[in-house]
This record gives sequence, C-alpha cells and structure tokens, in this order.
Amino acid sequence: DSEIGMNYAFKYVRFWHSQMSANPPAVVPRPRSPDPSDRRKADAADRIARFLGKTKDIGETVDQMNLQTLIYGTAYTKCGWDPDRGEVFDFNDETSEVTMQGDHLVYNPSSDEIWIDPDARRKADIRYMIERIVLPAEEALFKFPEHAEALKKAVINGDADTKSVLMPASGT
Repeated sequence: DSEIGMNYAFKYVRFWHSQMSANPPAVVPRPRSPDPSDRRKADAADRIARFLGKTKDIGETVDQMNLQTLIYGTAYTKCGWDPDRGEVFDFNDETSEVTMQGDHLVYNPSSDEIWIDPDARRKADIRYMIERIVLPAEEALFKFPEHAEALKKAVINGDADTKSVLMPASGT
C-alpha cells in the first residue's frame, strides 16, 4: 500500500517539477518608494539578476531549488562573492601567494547542511543561519594557517587523497 502512495507522490513531484522548469518563478525588483534613488536601486538589482541569469546558468540552480522545495518542503539558494574564484590576478614570487580576481557564487546548499535559528517562529525572527562546509584538509590549512592546530584535530578520517575538514559553519 505504501508503494502505491509513493508512486503517486513522485508522479506529481515529477509533473510539478517539469512545470516549474518550463515556467520558472520570476523575481522582479520593485522600488520601495517613488524616490528616484529607490528606482535606481531596483533597476540595478534587476540588471544584476538578469546578468547572473545569463552568465551563471541560474536556470539549473532554480531547477534544483524547485526540486528540493517539492521533496523537502524548503530549499535555499546562496548568492555571494567568492574572492578565491575567477582568473588569476596576481602572483607573488617571494611568498608564492596567488591573488584571484573573484567571481559571483550561486548554488543550492543541501537542506541537510543548513541549520536555522531554533528560537525563530517566523521568518522575521531568524537571527542567524548556519551552513556546514567541508573542505579538503590542504585547502583549509592554506586558508586558515593561524588555526592549524585546531584544523589538524578536526580532520575527518579518510585516505590521504580524501582527507577533509569539517569547517565551523558560515553564518549570515
């Protein structure tokens, strides 16, 4: 009996997901007041959203978010600036330090990797969100050399090529 219910449930999930993929939800920034500066801010936000939509394949991210929402009931999209992405900007021969140009970051973290303020009862009450991030041990030591001792203790066991560090979460 439960198999029949599961088949029907996923039948509808597949149908709704295909409909949302074909007709994705749209976001249109609108000014908060008739003030010209608010209009410029809304126009700038709209231009940034359209630029990211064209250059970062946002369609795939929106599809993933829609599917996670249908399956889990909630989903997240994280947007930001990552200074470690993009083209190489500078290289220091003395210290072997590489400086990158940076690039926009848009992705869907897993709902299992996000923790929301447990005391919040409404969206407006959320004070923080935490995302668990797992990094290769070598990358974590490179990014945070001042915490080398704590990072060595936090290494998740694995073979030499797959050792990872469970990082303290990044909050909002």
